[in-house]
Amino acid sequence: MTHSKFCSILSGLLLLFTLNACAKNPTIYTDVTTYNFTDYGITYVSVDGAWVGDTPCNQGGGSVCCVGLPRVYQPNHTITVEWERYDCIDSIRECFHKYKRGEWPAKQFKKQVKIPPYTSKTLANIQLVFLPDDEVRAYVSGYYFSHEDHESRAEFGDLLSGGSRPLEKEWALRKKQ
Repeated sequence: MTHSKFCSILSGLLLLFTLNACAKNPTIYTDVTTYNFTDYGITYVSVDGAWVGDTPCNQGGGSVCCVGLPRVYQPNHTITVEWERYDCIDSIRECFHKYKRGEWPAKQFKKQVKIPPYTSKTLANIQLVFLPDDEVRAYVSGYYFSHEDHESRAEFGDLLSGGSRPLEKEWALRKKQ
């Protein structure tokens, strides 16, 4: 067997194994959008090691492509979310008063976040929601939070429907109930 023929056969086998692996566990790639419902600026976010941007206080970040999910929902599927946020409260401009710009203290976090059930009809993008107490949720939806069918309503009612804003006060009241 010639070297050229051996390489062709080997390349063909590798392609066959790759296609077979993809057929067993097909992946769909989707955008990630971040939403900050805290009073802290988030300076870095990644999902499964892929950078997805930052999210200023009280805002939603842009959509960044792409993070892979199983094409068919897999129960208990999680993503790894890492983020860094300033350790100063933004609304009282604490960092501006205490520190020079760019020298603000920050905290880093890493959490496994469960992906809720989705179908090919509901899969639009991953919405990462940063909440008080350094909690984070993921939704796989094309609906905005104000839509009556958004998955967040099952846990939070209409709390998120007013858009990105600091929820620390409402969060504290919610936890007391």
